[in-house]
Amino acid sequence: MVDVLRIGTERLWTLTLEPTIGVPCWDENELARVRSYANLSVPVGLRAHARAVEEWVTAAEEAPAGVETAHPELGTITALDVIRRIAHETKHHLVDIERGAKATG
Repeated sequence: MVDVLRIGTERLWTLTLEPTIGVPCWDENELARVRSYANLSVPVGLRAHARAVEEWVTAAEEAPAGVETAHPELGTITALDVIRRIAHETKHHLVDIERGAKATG
């Protein structure tokens, strides 16, 4: 979730600072492989998550409402699109965490 929030923050910053440049696609499975999520520290991850949330909230509050930027797969996106995407991803990650907690009892 930390990487999702950080990428979302960067997209919001792009909309705020340089919307004409557009935003790239990214592969969440490749990112997970490279970052080796299963081997990361839980306390470090929790601290990183708290900081990522703070930065994302600030970026979301500052992002201009009417500005658009290009995305290679989604076409034109706005701050509202980025915010909705993060909300969607957050919900899915929460479901994954709840499933994991039930499985480990």
